[in-house]
Amino acid sequence: MSRLSNQLVATMLAQKISPQPFEALVDAALREDLGSGLDATTVATIPVDQIAVAQFNARKSGVVAGVFAAQAVLEIAGNSAITFTKQIPEGSKVQAGDLIFEATGRVADLLFAERTALNFLSRLSGVATMSSIWVEAVKSTGCIVRDTRKTTPGMRVLEKYAVRMGGGTNHRMTLSDAALIKDNHIAAAGGVVAVQGSAIAQVQGGSTLVSFELDLVDIVASIGDPTAVDVSASLAVFTNGQKVADAIPVLLVRQPVARLKLPEGVADAKLSPFGQRV
Repeated sequence: MSRLSNQLVATMLAQKISPQPFEALVDAALREDLGSGLDATTVATIPVDQIAVAQFNARKSGVVAGVFAAQAVLEIAGNSAITFTKQIPEGSKVQAGDLIFEATGRVADLLFAERTALNFLSRLSGVATMSSIWVEAVKSTGCIVRDTRKTTPGMRVLEKYAVRMGGGTNHRMTLSDAALIKDNHIAAAGGVVAVQGSAIAQVQGGSTLVSFELDLVDIVASIGDPTAVDVSASLAVFTNGQKVADAIPVLLVRQPVARLKLPEGVADAKLSPFGQRV
């Protein structure tokens, strides 16, 4: 049975976030912060029954995500005795100083949970904000910004939720969601044609997407070659590497609706030209 309020549970379930694993993550985070003893400063300075209102304000402009996560931390730390008001919606754009929400409860509970709550809220808002920057950079191109599995261990569901709050789109949640063939698979299988044929044969007739992460224009050009393999299965191609700009027009001849993965480290200022070429 969840220790969270019905409202928070409903919020999480609506976003396909399971409360039980998240509560375990919060427990671990609180234990990490508390160590093996008590909150020494709070115990020494704050009366056990003192009540106060805590304000959670934005320190910078950005997109807010993880309000529910911060509130869940506070509820668990305060045994559900903490209440919330003046909450803004998830995904809201804020400026420095804007109020995100208020929490009322025992000062000792608020101070104990404060850092952990802020860690969740700050991390997820940062992901949402960066996602929104990329989305804004290609908004007039018809491109979709997708995420990766390069997430903080244990926080994948939360960080991918934050991507959505920033306007991005989730790609694979797990390895079982799609066959994404990378350079190591190609090398081990003996080449792109061999690995493509094998992958499509494995998922033929099913709903699993077969995708490629490729580096060179000549490899990109081989995808979709009717003399090489049957490409009747769902196929999305991602290009990677320094020659991505040259690869795009070659790729689009083969796959007019291809989904592209830009090289890592491409700044948001450089995204729009890539999108215009798509």
